[in-house]
Amino acid sequence: MLTYFNSKSEAFEFFEKVMPGLVQSTIFEIHELFTQKELEVLIKVMQGIDLVPGASPTILVEELVDSVRLDMLPQKNNVKAAPLIKKLQSLTSFQSTILAVWAKRYWDLFDESPVNISSYANTFLPVHNFSTSQ
Repeated sequence: MLTYFNSKSEAFEFFEKVMPGLVQSTIFEIHELFTQKELEVLIKVMQGIDLVPGASPTILVEELVDSVRLDMLPQKNNVKAAPLIKKLQSLTSFQSTILAVWAKRYWDLFDESPVNISSYANTFLPVHNFSTSQ
């Protein structure tokens, strides 16, 4: 499989450098839409979903929704599934891509040096707190 980045961290850093204003405004939008607990659930869900270059953001949202429904993660984390699914389905393609790359990036950072999931979700802004290339 052809990949463009060695890690999700690299992908996220690329987006930040190429389109910093757009990425940051999208992060603000996402941060306002989701609660910290919902972001934690999405991070956990993303552990089992692969990001494939060129994949449709619609497919990504469908995978997230399926995982939320099937894995019962929202209920295990005191999050209501129906509102979370509705929020996911309301995302634009770009928002869902940024959210997925950000959530998947947690697992790259965790593999390098364990990062507390609550801290990562809580510091969705600014994302630079967890940069791996400083």
